[in-house]
Amino acid sequence: MSSLALNILLVDDDLFLHRIQSALITKFGHDVYAVASGEAAIQCLHHRDFDLVLMDVMMPKMDGLQTTQKLRQLGCQLPIFALTGNDSPEDRQNAKQAGMNGYLTKPIQKSAFDQLVARFFSA
Repeated sequence: MSSLALNILLVDDDLFLHRIQSALITKFGHDVYAVASGEAAIQCLHHRDFDLVLMDVMMPKMDGLQTTQKLRQLGCQLPIFALTGNDSPEDRQNAKQAGMNGYLTKPIQKSAFDQLVARFFSA
């Protein structure tokens, strides 16, 4: 991966995981801003510019799939990657059908992250 630093929105309802995932993303050389709900993500994307969204799938109220569908309905064309502890073919299919562009499992592995990012951002 190049030295391109991305501005990433991390959406996860677990505040402990905010710290872990944010630290990993920062260590990978990117900037990260974290919010704790799908509703907060939608509001944040109205007011700030990001290059990429990492979306937890399982969240209360509005889960990551519903949030992604809503963002797509609102015209959001940013890459949205699922970030989840679940990794079944059905989970991956549900993410794709919701409009997600990629799928990562927790904790984020640098090689998988870089490979997915390279599909959308080339230097």
